[in-house]
Amino acid sequence: MSLTRLIYVSTITSEFSLGDIDKILESSYRRNSANNISGVLYFSTRYFMQYLEGDRADLEETYARIIQDRRHANCIVYELEPIEKREFEDWSLAYIPQSESLRSLNSRFMQSAQFNPYDIPQQNVFAFILELKAYLPRVYLEGLTC
Repeated sequence: MSLTRLIYVSTITSEFSLGDIDKILESSYRRNSANNISGVLYFSTRYFMQYLEGDRADLEETYARIIQDRRHANCIVYELEPIEKREFEDWSLAYIPQSESLRSLNSRFMQSAQFNPYDIPQQNVFAFILELKAYLPRVYLEGLTC
């Protein structure tokens, strides 16, 4: 197995409705679990950013399927690189929606507090993902108290 990470961003299209996110998460979780893929999906009302890790062939097959989905466009791969270890080994698909607690993180990596993954310099994308990982418990707790 060639352990690899894939990071891509995309723009949500008019084909997407907010109710689709549950369908995306359900099918992604099922497929990722079956293919030993782990990662995180960061979502706002305009953009997706996804980090996936697993066997390179499985990631390439997954990404080929992802880019066929008309609910998003302008897919750009920021990284497709070999890795030594998983960062999200316990998450078939962690999900992080845009939230107030992430605005400061966005400001540090982007040109504003608003999430726009196209504004992250490519050399900083993986660092952003690692920072995002640290926010996982806070984001989930914030969602539970709202």
